[in-house]
Amino acid sequence: MKNKAISQQFSLVGQLKGFIFKDGYKLKYLRLQVENIEYWIKVKKEHRPQFEHLNPEGIELKVTGEIDICHKTRKMTLNAEEIKIISPDNLANNPTPCKKAQKASILICQKSTCWKRGGAAIYRELTETLSKYGLEDQVLIKTTGCLKKCKQPPNLVFMPDRARYSCVSCEEVSEILAQHIALGARE
Repeated sequence: MKNKAISQQFSLVGQLKGFIFKDGYKLKYLRLQVENIEYWIKVKKEHRPQFEHLNPEGIELKVTGEIDICHKTRKMTLNAEEIKIISPDNLANNPTPCKKAQKASILICQKSTCWKRGGAAIYRELTETLSKYGLEDQVLIKTTGCLKKCKQPPNLVFMPDRARYSCVSCEEVSEILAQHIALGARE
């Protein structure tokens, strides 16, 4: 049985900020800045040689690929299938309209069971973490009614991913946010 529950296509155009290496020399990830969000994109082995002697400063890239979300851990991985270096001339001649990113929102159950068993603390932790990274304008936290897991409070749902979390503790909040809102690259 496969661990990957959800698989979607992505296409990002942004500025290359650097690389992440494994064991000090194996290129594993590209750090791509799109607007004010930094994405870590896993690079296939066949694409790695084109970046060996490349200075990342100021290079624009178009990366298309697949987003895999692990069924068990809900960890999101961006895998590059095609990487194109975009020169400023090509960018000016072929403007591509970008879809406005859908505003992320976090639903948190405010029913008495969830709220008393940690929901209020999770709500405070979410607001503090988002304000710490300056994302309170981009991510909306909504308190809702029952999210149907009353025996495992507190409950969260991340939209638009529709990822559900139960029995969340305050220590897990920043890790969960990093999976869905790319905080891990900013720490």
